Amino acid sequence: MEIENLIKEIKYFSKKINRIKLLRTCGFKYKDKLVNDNSKNSYNLYLNYGKIDVDKVSITTVHNESGKVLVRLDLNPRKHTNPDGTIVDTDHVHIYKEGYDERFAYPLDSEEFKNIFPDKENMAVLLKSYLDFIKTISIPEVVEVLKF
Repeated sequence: MEIENLIKEIKYFSKKINRIKLLRTCGFKYKDKLVNDNSKNSYNLYLNYGKIDVDKVSITTVHNESGKVLVRLDLNPRKHTNPDGTIVDTDHVHIYKEGYDERFAYPLDSEEFKNIFPDKENMAVLLKSYLDFIKTISIPEVVEVLKF
């Protein structure tokens, strides 16, 4: 199966989850496993808050069998230069592209993505939007808290 097709594959959490709690603090990391019905593919989902800047956030999906990053969303990132020389210096999403892996970044405020990720300020909404984008079903409630 081509790696790009894995992004479109229906996924769900490997175990029953009622709520995802995100602790809004520097260095907080969330990890979970996603699977699909045919059990041939599994994925790791990561959400990381920056170690120094809590507003620097990364959400990543990795295909476990290949080790390839399928999608990575970066908030408040450093400037990124794409392989074709274009520069992206705003919040962006990386999507796997054959021959380039996830080295291409696309601005979240572009026409293509601004309706997919409409609320970058609310991490609960953003994570749900991200999970929708990678075709995850049965998404649990997501809450962002200051402390548990």
